[in-house]
Amino acid sequence: MLRLGTDIVDVGEVAASLQLFGDRYARRVFTPDELGSGHRGGVTARAATDLAERFAAKEAAVKVLAPGERGLDWRSMEVCSDQHGGCTLRLSGAAATLAHEAGIGQILLSVSSAGGLVMAVAVASAGCGPAHPVASGAGTSGAGEPAGTGPA
Repeated sequence: MLRLGTDIVDVGEVAASLQLFGDRYARRVFTPDELGSGHRGGVTARAATDLAERFAAKEAAVKVLAPGERGLDWRSMEVCSDQHGGCTLRLSGAAATLAHEAGIGQILLSVSSAGGLVMAVAVASAGCGPAHPVASGAGTSGAGEPAGTGPA
């Protein structure tokens, strides 16, 4: 079993949502660790790009998890940086349940950004036995920076 999800996000649209809806939008979509200190004190270009990368990764992961009518809390997926400059996807709650039910043992991520756009790819494969609630992958932004600033 193999599942694939992709997404493209315009950094400007994420920046506009942050400007228009502020913390209400940010807290509904991102975990406290994903927001980190980069979001506090206004919307910088780097913060908007970082959050757009995380959003694209989550959208790609939703396509892999295929929640259908059940829906999914965005915060049940957390995109974290790893020590190698890539990113990992930590699942909890409904996202972890969907992965388990689908027999997904691993979700790999790749995230790139350039020219104000972010692209993310999520690939899920079956594991041996029950799926694990934490799935990992690799990816960096187009500038070679980590795809996120949250703890690994």
